[in-house]
Amino acid sequence: MMQGRVPKFVAVLEHIAVEQTSNRINRARWPYLASAMLVLVLGFSARTYSSALPTFISDFAPDTLWALLVFLLVAAMRPGMTAWQTAWIALVFAYVIEFSQLYQAHWISAIRATRLGGLALGHGFLWSDLLCYGIGIGMGALFQVIYGRRNNHPTR
Repeated sequence: MMQGRVPKFVAVLEHIAVEQTSNRINRARWPYLASAMLVLVLGFSARTYSSALPTFISDFAPDTLWALLVFLLVAAMRPGMTAWQTAWIALVFAYVIEFSQLYQAHWISAIRATRLGGLALGHGFLWSDLLCYGIGIGMGALFQVIYGRRNNHPTR
């Protein structure tokens, strides 16, 4: 008779633990998503108002902000990862996208010709973009480490 109740009790405790963990993870996503929205607006602004910005900023800020956006979205999808794990995943993703620009088949060029496709996949390979990606993702990782320490989290 007691055996039947123990597994149910354990199942209820497991459900509560999973629910609390899920709520913590969902709360952890909001700062990343809010930051991603801000970075998205800054990136579009850097492209839209590039003629009003200094040449150095108008040339490199959009790609740096795109990489920071990738970092923030990876962090939002998996908020429990460390900053360095998130950075490596974001960096590999960004580099794969950049190197994919060397491939110029008709079908992928048609995707790149659309506004969304061009923003996501880019148009042409540039070595300088690789540096911008490293800087943008590094900024995200550094902020996550500093923010995590200030809030008594392990270095995330």
